[in-house]
Amino acid sequence: MKRASLLLLGGLVFAGLTFTASCKKEDDDDDDGGGGGGTTTVVLLTQDSASDGTNISIAKYTYNTSDQPVKIANYYNGSSTPGDWDTLLYASGKLSKLQRYNSGSSTPEQVQTYFYSGSVLDSITETGTNDSGAYALSHIYTYASGTLTRYHKVFRSGKNDAPNEPADFSSIVFTNGNIDSLMLADAQSNSYGMVKADYDLTAERPFKSWTNDPEEILDMFCTNNETKIYLSASPTTPFFTVSYTYDNGRVATETEVESTNTYIHHYTWTEFTK
Repeated sequence: MKRASLLLLGGLVFAGLTFTASCKKEDDDDDDGGGGGGTTTVVLLTQDSASDGTNISIAKYTYNTSDQPVKIANYYNGSSTPGDWDTLLYASGKLSKLQRYNSGSSTPEQVQTYFYSGSVLDSITETGTNDSGAYALSHIYTYASGTLTRYHKVFRSGKNDAPNEPADFSSIVFTNGNIDSLMLADAQSNSYGMVKADYDLTAERPFKSWTNDPEEILDMFCTNNETKIYLSASPTTPFFTVSYTYDNGRVATETEVESTNTYIHHYTWTEFTK
């Protein structure tokens, strides 16, 4: 999934990397505790349709019996076959590996491997190929008293094709379960300064607590949906703004405005009965 973020000079952790925060479970057992039975209703995000007015991409989600995503397939501009997809593997209830494939290849173009201390994500190693060839890098997450204080990525081999893009998010401050501010720098330690975010507290994020992009720490660690991300020195000129509509307490549409570009997401939620 690709959404506007601090990587567009904007993006942000996981604690458990399960999808339970993006679904709603309701116990339909109407007996008075007299002995089992009943059903559970699970509402899961099954499709994210995104358009910039010209191009359309549709991400479709497949889940395992534990309601964790096991495949994300991306379809482009009306194609009936996916152009690329991710497969997600789990161990002890936590995401352990993600493999990214392009259409026409049985070999993953990128592999992410996840490492934890208990239930807390410590790091992700990523191997793959970019425009300069093979590379390997580490995504590193640092905490204080269980709260994320820094995310940064370090190339271990190969070439960083984008040395001027954000790579170090430090001095992270949370307010009401959301990242309020952080210091942002690129891979060459050039600082952008302090970045701040405003939020809509109406509903939880569609992708709360997990993401298939290790740099999207807003999805990984924040509860609510950002409405604006901006440099603290320039609050009236945000990198991008976002507005939302809701249906049954869940995000139905998301409209992102970044510079002169507008992206609209339509989210499809599907109810399953177990």
